[in-house]
Amino acid sequence: MTREIGKSREAARAGGDATQALPVALLIDDDQGDLILPDEPFTLAGCRPVRCAGLTEVQDACAVSWPALVFMPLSLGGKLVSTQLIECLSQEPAPVIVVVASNDQINAAAEAMRLGAYDCLFKPFSQSRLTRTVEAAVNKLRQAPPSDRRAPRAARPARPLGLPDRTEVLPQTEARPPEPQASAPQSSAPQSSESTAGDPQAGAPRRVGALNLSRSGFVASSAAIKKVLERAMIVARSDAAVFISGEIGTGKSTFAKIVHDASPRADGPMVTLSCATLTVREFEAQVFGRDGAFARAAEGTLYLDEIADLPAEVQSRFAHIIESIPPGRTGAGPRFIGSTVHTPSAALQGGLIRPELFYRLHVAPLALPPLRQRDGDAALAAQVRLAALSEAEGRSFTGFSDNALAMISDYAWPGNLRELVNVIQTIVLMNQGPLVTPELLPPEIRAGQRYGRIMSHHPNGAHLATGPTTALNGQAEALVGKTLAEIERTVIEATIQAEDGSVPRAARVLDVAPSTLYRKREAWAKTPRDAP
Repeated sequence: MTREIGKSREAARAGGDATQALPVALLIDDDQGDLILPDEPFTLAGCRPVRCAGLTEVQDACAVSWPALVFMPLSLGGKLVSTQLIECLSQEPAPVIVVVASNDQINAAAEAMRLGAYDCLFKPFSQSRLTRTVEAAVNKLRQAPPSDRRAPRAARPARPLGLPDRTEVLPQTEARPPEPQASAPQSSAPQSSESTAGDPQAGAPRRVGALNLSRSGFVASSAAIKKVLERAMIVARSDAAVFISGEIGTGKSTFAKIVHDASPRADGPMVTLSCATLTVREFEAQVFGRDGAFARAAEGTLYLDEIADLPAEVQSRFAHIIESIPPGRTGAGPRFIGSTVHTPSAALQGGLIRPELFYRLHVAPLALPPLRQRDGDAALAAQVRLAALSEAEGRSFTGFSDNALAMISDYAWPGNLRELVNVIQTIVLMNQGPLVTPELLPPEIRAGQRYGRIMSHHPNGAHLATGPTTALNGQAEALVGKTLAEIERTVIEATIQAEDGSVPRAARVLDVAPSTLYRKREAWAKTPRDAP
C-alpha cells in the first residue's frame, strides 16, 4: 500500500498536479491489507483517495496530505480501536470520519458515533450504500465553514497524526452527536400496513438530528428518549434484527418506522404484521402467500407488532425463517423488527416468546421509557398535538395555562402518548379555545397522580396501585408531614420490595443508576429510621 503514499509525496513535491486541490479521502484497510473500499465512489465525489494498510502507513500519509475524509475500520488486529478516532478529531481541521463495522459491533459503533464519527457502514454493504455514504460525507465537508475546511498547516499541531501501534476499547468522552428535534406525537399504526419513504433522500445515511422525525410523528425532548433514539440511529444502519419493548402507547410502531427510514432498506416497504390477530390457519396465507407479508417486505422491513401474541407454532416457524436468511443480502428476505409490551426478561421467562425466536430477534434491543420517565415530553407532546388538532378542526386554541401544563407534566399517563393524544383530541373537539385551562382537563389529571408516576405502572407490567392515587388519598396521604428525605426512602424501599428485592430492576423503574440505590441503602443502614 506504500505506492499510494509514495505517489502523494511525489505529487506534493511537484506542486503542479491538479489533483492536489482535491480533498484527500484516507481509506484505512485492515491489517491483512484487504481492499475493503474501492476508489471509484471517492473519485466520482471529487476526492483523492489515499489508501493505507496499518497504522504506520496512516501516520506517513497524514504527514504528507492531511485528510478531509477518513474511512476507517472499527477494529484492527481483531481489537476495537479508539486512538485513531480520538487523534483524528483532536486535529484542526477535524476530518469527517466514517467507521466500517460488522453486525456484531453495534455497541462499539454506537460509541464511535457518540465520540463524533459522522456515520457507520455495516458490512456487508452494497455499492449504492457506499456511494450514498461517500456523497453524504462530502456534502458534510462542503457545509463546513471555509476556515474549517482549509486551515493552514501551522494552525494544526506540529506533530503528525499520532497513531501508536496499540489498540484499546473506545473510552468515554463528553463529545456527543447532534440532538434530535421535537416534532408531532405518534399516531397508531394500522393492523396491517405497508409504507415506503417518499423522501427522495430516503436511502441516504442519516444522523440523529438529520432524520425528519416529523414524518414519523415523534417527540424527543427528554434525555431518556434521546438516548434510545441515538441507539436506534446506529442499529438502523445494520441489517440486524431489532427488538423493541415498551408499555402500551410508548411509540413502538413509531420507532420501528424510524429504524426503517434510517436504514439502507428505506427505499423498500415496511410491512406491519399484527401478531395479535394472526391465527395459525391464517399464517401461511398472510405471511407466505403470493402477496404475503414476507414477499412484500423482501427488500424492506417486516415489523412484527406484539410478537409475544403469536401462537407458539407460528413463533417456531418464524425462528427458522429468520435463521435461513443470509445476513446483509437485500432481496433475499426482509429485515425483522419485533415489538412487545413486556420486558424482554419477562417475555422469555414467562414463556410468552419461544427462546429460539427470542434470541434471533433480540440482537439490537431498544427499550422505550414510559412517558412518566421522560421529563418534559408530556408537555411538549401536548403543545404540538394541540396546535395540529386545533388547525385540523378549525379551532382557535393557542396553548395551555401554566396550571394546566403543570398538571399534564405531573400526571402519570398510564396510557403514555396514546392516552395523551386522546385527551387533547377530546379537548379540541368539545371546546373552542383559545386557552386550555385546568377545567378542561379530565378529573384524574386535575386530581394529580404524582405518586402514581412512580408507583402505579412498572415496566414488567406489575401494578402497585389499582387506580389513580391523588395527592391526599391512599399511600400519598401517609407521606404528608414527612421530610423529603423520608419520602424518598419510603418510595425507594417500596419499589425495591415490589421488584422482589431486586435493586437493578428497582433502579430501572425509578430511572436512576443501581449504584445510587446501593449508596443510599448503605447510608440508611448507618442511620436507623428512629434515629434523632
